[in-house]
Amino acid sequence: AKSLQAAWKTCGPASRKDDRQLWTEFNELCGQIFGKHREEKRAQFKASMGHVDRAREIIKTIRQLSRNASDKDENSFNELQDEFRNLAEFPEKLKRSLPKDFRAACDSFSNARAKQGRKQQVTEMASMRELGRVCEQLERGEVEWQESQQAPEKVVDKAAEESAGEKTSDSGEAAATEIQADAGPVTESEVKNEADTDGMQNKSDENTKEEIAVADVKVDTGADSTSSDIWESFAASVPKPWLKRICKRRDSAISCIKNGNSPFNEEQDEVRRMQCIRLEIISDTETPAEDKALRMQYQLEQLQAGPDSALLGSDANSLREHEIDWLCLPPASPAIAASLEQRFRKALGQKQA
Repeated sequence: AKSLQAAWKTCGPASRKDDRQLWTEFNELCGQIFGKHREEKRAQFKASMGHVDRAREIIKTIRQLSRNASDKDENSFNELQDEFRNLAEFPEKLKRSLPKDFRAACDSFSNARAKQGRKQQVTEMASMRELGRVCEQLERGEVEWQESQQAPEKVVDKAAEESAGEKTSDSGEAAATEIQADAGPVTESEVKNEADTDGMQNKSDENTKEEIAVADVKVDTGADSTSSDIWESFAASVPKPWLKRICKRRDSAISCIKNGNSPFNEEQDEVRRMQCIRLEIISDTETPAEDKALRMQYQLEQLQAGPDSALLGSDANSLREHEIDWLCLPPASPAIAASLEQRFRKALGQKQA
């Protein structure tokens, strides 16, 4: 239309009779074209502003999810991410700020999830150690395995309470969603304030990292609790694959007690001794003099086996698996159990540090 307007100006004069009529028709046609263009622009602007409001709602919702960052919130977070990416382009003045705020909110959620994961790992390992202690007590004959004395009605009540708690949590989440919808779009200042708050929270999380690392699980088992009650209270926090493995150690101890057999033997002592030596090698911890020959023999065997027969990895996950193996192994004889446990914990602590 603009090029036609420019071409119109280069045309020579028309006859006086047709000049005004031609100009009027041409001007009206140009007006229709530019009018439609303005309407399209206006519609695009309204649509983009609608996307802006939705983008701000998404950012605020992600920041709210970061406060709990549960497994259930993970699915909502992924859906919000997909929705944000599918939004149309934002107005020029918000093309950088909105994606920046979105990335900051996503980082906040990811950090919260990582923190939850660390807490869960600490809880799982602490519970696993408690199950290992129960196994040791059974093997040494310090306690007897007794089935739970909890009444069936009490178990049902507990399950009902857990179910009610889940319903309350769901209704709370729904109420929070309604409040969020009524609150209207988020302003840029609100997003900034929440980002500052999350920043302060992250610093606080770093300050308490050491406390989390040494956290332990405390369960009120009660004075009348049986060994089975104590076991179940900690087993609830342990992943099923781990629980299956340590249950084999427990069942072996119970079987030995019932049959009047000893749960200890020299072969099991050697298995635990080699576990200590392997961990001492990767943690660069000195091995006691009586086992140095075993250590050297094991290292030679590893060299002869080639690079495919590598030692246990030294990353956090590998060390955790090494401790799980240790807890699930059959017991060492009482005469050497304490010294082997001390060696294992020293080497493990050396590597974790």
